[in-house]
Amino acid sequence: MPAWLDHYTSLEQGAGTLQTFEPISVPGLLQTRAYAEAVMRSSHLPVSELALRQRVQARMARQAVLERKPEPLRLICVLDQTVLHRVTGGNEVMREQLGHIVDKIQTAAVQVQIVPAESGVLHCASFGSFRLFTSAGATVPFMTCTEDLTGFYYRDRPDDVEAHLRLFDHLTSVALSPSESIDLVQEVARSYSR
Repeated sequence: MPAWLDHYTSLEQGAGTLQTFEPISVPGLLQTRAYAEAVMRSSHLPVSELALRQRVQARMARQAVLERKPEPLRLICVLDQTVLHRVTGGNEVMREQLGHIVDKIQTAAVQVQIVPAESGVLHCASFGSFRLFTSAGATVPFMTCTEDLTGFYYRDRPDDVEAHLRLFDHLTSVALSPSESIDLVQEVARSYSR
């Protein structure tokens, strides 16, 4: 695993709530094994089969936080609608992946909202994905994290966290409701069966 991922994983495992905005792909905590493998194979950097298997296994192991006792991680995701239509690994992988999202929404502390493609609001988040970490029992995030080619960047200054929280709140306000989002995910999943 890349060294920079250790810190991120410890934050993820210790958080009570994780809010994430993803404009490109399904967040790692909701990925199926096949989807995760397809995402990792799409890298421009060469990786051995052993390293690929290890990275996929590490991603799958991280997902245990959604089932932890006594308090599972509360995961709140805002996805750009294009994530549902970006064919990653083929139609069967996408059908399975979108079905997995619906299952997780129904069985874990997971909420997903989709920003419709026609909304045109994603320019405000054109810098890419970001996450907000909130400690168990707290109501305000303590850290935000952005990502680029070389890894994650952590910001814990209150102004930085507040700016990302305001943006996340804006994205949830323009996104489809959770129930409308599930309907859309199911509709797109069915389209991969044709």
